[in-house]
Amino acid sequence: SDYGSGLFPPEFYEAEMDILQRCIPDGSVGLQSKNSLFPPLLLNINKIVNIFSKIFSSDFYNRTRILRLDRVEPEVESVLPPGKCNCFEARIFVNQKQVLPEYPKDILQKQKLKLLFDKGAGRIFWEGVELTKKLGFYTSIRLGGRWHDSFSSALWKILHNDERSIKALGKWLHLPISQSWQISLEGTNCFDVYISMIAEEDIEIERLQANLMISERYPHWESGNAKGDFPSFRSDIGDDWDCVVSAGRESSSIGASFNAGHDNALPSVSLSFKGSSLQGSLNVLNSDLFHRARLLQYLVAERTKIQPGEYLCFHGRIAVL
Repeated sequence: SDYGSGLFPPEFYEAEMDILQRCIPDGSVGLQSKNSLFPPLLLNINKIVNIFSKIFSSDFYNRTRILRLDRVEPEVESVLPPGKCNCFEARIFVNQKQVLPEYPKDILQKQKLKLLFDKGAGRIFWEGVELTKKLGFYTSIRLGGRWHDSFSSALWKILHNDERSIKALGKWLHLPISQSWQISLEGTNCFDVYISMIAEEDIEIERLQANLMISERYPHWESGNAKGDFPSFRSDIGDDWDCVVSAGRESSSIGASFNAGHDNALPSVSLSFKGSSLQGSLNVLNSDLFHRARLLQYLVAERTKIQPGEYLCFHGRIAVL
């Protein structure tokens, strides 16, 4: 659109997702296929009071992309008189050349390793195969009995992007906080991740997480000298999901791997902890049945009162070996 561009989420969820999370008062909104399989589709409106356009990704039942017009009238004018009434006026264009901007390439890449920053989710690839799943690398804050994750609950802006690093700022929609992320390439197989949180007012956080959600194909977990197999996914778990092993505050690294010589094996993945202003620990988890993923997690499990200011949320390293 004239107000921003990007990629749709790779998965569909339980409810429709408002992609730009804003009402677009004029100009164009459109859809574009990355591989040119479908022609560009453009919806254009003039600026008319009370008429807006929006972009949605549907729920997982319908599995569609949606360009929508809304007419929002003041309450005193919500009853229409008898007779003909003009509701909308718009133009639809198909296969117009150069009408849509290219999707942003917020990518760090070195040889076989690639990270795509996708509006609060870090998606990691090795030789073109995604190792992450659904939310990828993300943060989540529990407040008022509800989780607010960095992908679906915040608006993001790229502040800096070069071949070595990405810096982005995300503002939570329903919480008085922002997060600053800096992700940097280290060598050919590591990302350094530095996340700070900016509180605008006093808040009490119930829990805070930094999670690396990876493919369910990973059969084994590692924590220090301990190793084990991931169990089957359970249906009787809450929204904290299934903790397979808690590494505690003594361990600085956790990971997931395949057996050596396994056919179609993915490379091992690890999450290492370097520092935080908030006291937490590393955990290995299984997700619920809907997400069907393994998680490497840094968790601040205790209620924490936060005063206005900036705090180091998580500093760590993601390695692919």
